[in-house]
Amino acid sequence: MTIAANPHEPTAVKSVAKFHFRIRDLLIVTLLVALFFGGIFEQNLWLLGASLIGAFGCAILVWRVTLVKMLVAIAFTAILIPCLLPPSCSIPNWVARKMYCGNNLKIIGVALHTYHDVYHTLPPAYVADETGKPMHSWRVLLLPYMEQDALYRRYRFDEPWDGPNNRLLADEIAAVYQCPNERNSTKHETNYVAVVGPNTPWPGEKPATLKDFKDGMINVILIVEVHQSGIDCMEPRDLDLFSLVPRVNPAKGVGISSRHPWKKDMRRTSYGAHVLMADGSVIFLGPEAHVKTIESRLRINDGTIIDYTFD
Repeated sequence: MTIAANPHEPTAVKSVAKFHFRIRDLLIVTLLVALFFGGIFEQNLWLLGASLIGAFGCAILVWRVTLVKMLVAIAFTAILIPCLLPPSCSIPNWVARKMYCGNNLKIIGVALHTYHDVYHTLPPAYVADETGKPMHSWRVLLLPYMEQDALYRRYRFDEPWDGPNNRLLADEIAAVYQCPNERNSTKHETNYVAVVGPNTPWPGEKPATLKDFKDGMINVILIVEVHQSGIDCMEPRDLDLFSLVPRVNPAKGVGISSRHPWKKDMRRTSYGAHVLMADGSVIFLGPEAHVKTIESRLRINDGTIIDYTFD
């Protein structure tokens, strides 16, 4: 026996009944979606797996719902969660620190080009006294072009970088030249370092010009990121070309390094590091960066054809 549809039943009631949810359903789906997006943002396979397994388990064993109802619930919570979270929670801290660090290097790149526009050279790696002893760093010379003119005016060039007046500025200058991953350090170490040596952008006391970059500015590294460099932010010392290990996060020795997780590593067990190119671009190098590529791009006039990519 077929029961005829009630002609007096409102159409709106019929459509609403298809999408009726209990509060328990919404809470469970909200939790699962939160786990899912948390797994994506934090690149955590455990969170992603828990959210997917929980979703399928609840759909099959608990809800016994249709696919349409499942999709509507997920869409609802996916829109609701970002609205409830504060802006600071939209990006994971490690991602924000990585972006902040890269932006620091971009600011340094703009300052270096501005300095070059004014003096027609890059700053020297250091300023020496009459005996040739390094006294002041390029990082200090660059301060006026990084909106730190007031700080620069307080620095005294008639005393060494660690003199009684200059040492009082260490905290402020360190804030300009430190990666946010190491900002809590009590030391005044810089994480943005030049590689000094012949045929590099930093030959020493003598400054280089961009016209010297015969390999093209897009192919030359100006500044490298170094984790726990051991170099004071004002110290007229950087990495020597011949003592640098041409690898990213080398197991031994000093090389390009940081504690920024490598983007391809979901478990965050390997790390990459930033480099500033002479054209002002910032590249994040992974652990697979080729040794020959790094060695070649640290020089301004290597003369070799590069057949290797960074990644």
